[in-house]
Amino acid sequence: MKRLIAAEMRVLWRRPTGRMAAIVGTALPVLVALLYGTLQGSTVQFNDQAIGDMLSFSGPDAASRGLFARHFYVMPLFLVALAGQSVAGERTDHMLRERAVRPVSRDQLFLSKLLSLWLFSTLSLLIGSALALLLTTPWLGVSGPWIDFMASVALSILTEMGVIAMAVMLATWVRSSTMVVISGLLLLGLDGVFRLGLSGLGLLGVTWAPTVHQVMWGSGLGIWANVGSGWSWISAAALIVWTGFALLQGRQRFNGLDLP
Repeated sequence: MKRLIAAEMRVLWRRPTGRMAAIVGTALPVLVALLYGTLQGSTVQFNDQAIGDMLSFSGPDAASRGLFARHFYVMPLFLVALAGQSVAGERTDHMLRERAVRPVSRDQLFLSKLLSLWLFSTLSLLIGSALALLLTTPWLGVSGPWIDFMASVALSILTEMGVIAMAVMLATWVRSSTMVVISGLLLLGLDGVFRLGLSGLGLLGVTWAPTVHQVMWGSGLGIWANVGSGWSWISAAALIVWTGFALLQGRQRFNGLDLP
């Protein structure tokens, strides 16, 4: 299994999308954290108050902004695209058939693809977060929400598995990596629209709307940002359920794929 995962990791890195995902996923949080730090002492006014006086500045504060930038559709889209290329794309160009005829089970092949994508995203997440802290903490100071930031990073590892699981499942249903990206965007968009509608119903006093909002897929993917007062165990449990469903469905579909 280790050799399969290592081989899949090499394939991911050789792909232009994979290299771009690694570079952007690592560098973007660092750049955003540094840009956030430049706002310290800013005299630009907003509502008659200087921006530099409205924000908190420390290494963890800046790194948290970088983590937000990574999650804001950037890394999820890269992961969806990579999952599409790894399954649907290889199925189209017959590479998946060549891998399937080797003396490994389809379960092992499915798991190696899933874990390699997860490891790929986790490495860029940890490296980017560590660099953001190393560069901004000596500059902005050490007093900040360290525990909240570390918890957000840990939860990000889980939420990115949720994205990967859903993307791999989608990749077993369509025959091109482009359609995987389109399907992923539609799924994220529909989820966002439903959650927006549920938020509106909650404001109107509909009692069940907030609970349904918490069990939506997008709410589960957002638990990394809700550490502290906004934490929801319902959303965390929903993420586990949605991820488990996607993994089981994806595995079943992968084992039944016709590989011409």
